[in-house]
Amino acid sequence: MDKLELQFFDNIKRFKNSKDFKSKFEQEYKICNDYQIQINYKKELNQGCTRINNFFEFYINGIPLSQILDKFFNNSETLLNNQNGQIGYCKNSYNFDKLVINSFLKKPITSKDLSIFPKEGKEEWFLDFVDELNKAINEDAFFRFYICSVCGDGYCHLTLGKVIKNEKTFSWIFENFKDETLKFEFDSDSYIKVFNDYLKECLMGN
Repeated sequence: MDKLELQFFDNIKRFKNSKDFKSKFEQEYKICNDYQIQINYKKELNQGCTRINNFFEFYINGIPLSQILDKFFNNSETLLNNQNGQIGYCKNSYNFDKLVINSFLKKPITSKDLSIFPKEGKEEWFLDFVDELNKAINEDAFFRFYICSVCGDGYCHLTLGKVIKNEKTFSWIFENFKDETLKFEFDSDSYIKVFNDYLKECLMGN
């Protein structure tokens, strides 16, 4: 059985200490807020800009999920240069985190959950976001474990996974372009506790 943890991940620090920072990016960057910087790739690479976000990362058996997936997908550079985790990607993100966590727990999203978003609830991006989560919950569809760091969407740079709820376990499934499958399996009680503890800490922090 695999062990799951959810920990704060200082992605900005990781980025500044990486070889990519010096070899692929301009050295000047914009500080957007405490959790995010915006930086341009070097002009000759013609890749525009990216945003590097801190967030809460999944650790599986003590290893960051992004690191495991970089190896599985044979990424030329880490996915974290262009993608962010969906949980804790900004301060006071509790309500959004709760929706995302519902998809990991296979817990239906209710009208009460959505009533907290009177403004966003009328916008197309939010409706698409909720639709994707509902499909992940109800149809075991693949959904975004990481989102595009530039637009916040999942269709520019995306890493998809599937969550399956079994009788006593939860499974995560990833597939690469070679039709290979990567699977993790977690004890239900321990798995649920990870997410519930995170939400409790968020409430206490607020």
